[in-house]
Amino acid sequence: MKKFLKQKVNELGNSCARWLNRKTEKLSTVKKKILLALFCLLFCGYSIYITAAALFSHTKNNSTVFIRHVQLHPHIGKNLISPAPVISEESFERVEYFKKQLDSVAKANPASFKGIMHDRPHLMDSIGLFEKLYYSQSKK
Repeated sequence: MKKFLKQKVNELGNSCARWLNRKTEKLSTVKKKILLALFCLLFCGYSIYITAAALFSHTKNNSTVFIRHVQLHPHIGKNLISPAPVISEESFERVEYFKKQLDSVAKANPASFKGIMHDRPHLMDSIGLFEKLYYSQSKK
């Protein structure tokens, strides 16, 4: 299946290349260079626009937290002995930084903090469990 898929992708790439060659064979090299420069300018400008829009957006909610829930298949891990979780120091520091940011939001803007806690009621519990796991692994 993998070999078949690789072959089909290759054939598709080759057919696109042939089509592009037929379309551009009548153009002079100067026109091709101009078209390439226009293409690069267009997409470079668009990339700069997207970056600037992301950096200078004036939305009120700049501290959005994305949490992804992953559903495991019910049969995964039933007959396996899983090792204890390993939490890196970098991950622990990131969570500690996030906790400090939450504390500063709680002091500076209690209404916003209440909204976060309303949306994520067990967030502080999860942070506490994470810290407990990290400290228990460092004792071993």
